[in-house]
Formats: sequence, C-alpha cells, structure tokens
Amino acid sequence: MARIARKFILAETNHVMLRGIGHLELFLHDEDYHVFQRTLSRVKTEEGVVILAYCLMDNHVHLLLQGRPEVIPHFLQRVEVRYALYYNRVYEHVGHLFQNRYRSQAVRDDRYFLNALRYILHNPEQAGLCRWETYPWSSAQSYLTGANDGVTETSRACILLGGRATLCSFLGSAGDGAECMIDEPGFPK
Repeated sequence: MARIARKFILAETNHVMLRGIGHLELFLHDEDYHVFQRTLSRVKTEEGVVILAYCLMDNHVHLLLQGRPEVIPHFLQRVEVRYALYYNRVYEHVGHLFQNRYRSQAVRDDRYFLNALRYILHNPEQAGLCRWETYPWSSAQSYLTGANDGVTETSRACILLGGRATLCSFLGSAGDGAECMIDEPGFPK
C-alpha cells in the first residue's frame, strides 16, 4: 500500500530531525560528516533554503530551516537521497538509510526560534559527548565566531538579540529546550 503524501509544512521556519533507520549510525568517519555538510551546502543553494542551524549526531541530524513551505520537503528529499547514495556506495549498505520520514516542528515565533537554536547547538552536550561549543559537526563555531562554514546563516539570530556578544551569551545560558523537542516515541532528543 502506498504511503499518504506528507502535507506541506505550514511555517516558513522549521526544526527538522532525520534519523538513521533502526538507529543506524549515519556518520562512521569524519569524511561522512564532511560529505553531509557539503550536501547541505549544495542543496540549500539549489533549492533556495536557508539553514539557520544544524547538528550532525552519530545516528540523527537536527536542522533549523527557513524557506518556502513547499520547498522544504523537496530540499530534505534531495539531501537524504544524495547522502544515502554516498553512504550505500562507500559502506556497501543496501536499502534505506533514513528511518521513515523526517520529523518536523513549525517555528512560529522568535522565542521558539531562539530556543530551538540553543537546543540544537547544545545537543552534543546533552548527549554527553562534549561541550556544545567544541563540537565540530554543528553550527556552533559559526554562531560563536561569525566564521562562514558554508552552511549556516547566522544573521537572523544576531539581529534578534542585538549582536553576536548578546547572542553568544544567550547560547551559553541554560535552557531545557522542552518546547523545542519533537515528541516522537523512540526518536532521539
């Protein structure tokens, strides 16, 4: 039986999570992370999507995306397919790489946007991997230093908080991120 088509996301900004099928690790080596980052960079330009934040964890990915609601699903499909083709070729994997469809939460206001940004960047620390600001596979350094990583657009958050210094202070502050979690049984937080 065919799946029912996903309804378009109703917001222009969305917190999206992708997960490896059966908790499969999506990134086994540093090069895998680099390939995924390059894929994000290329496809965002091709599709006209703005990536406001990302965090690549071993078996899942967090994205904070801005774009026309009808473009976001196509962007995600292209990212998933391109990366799956790479992964399947390199690791001789057969079949699906990503579990089900992506999960998403509409970002309806600036407060949610800022809290989702902090939640995404703090994900490695919450998982017990390392301090969030030292994690190499996220937008953290772009936000903290203003460096262009080729993926992340940081200006929206800087403008909302009146500059990079205030933004860095906000990002370093504690927040439980409860309102930013996509509530899905078995889905990584």
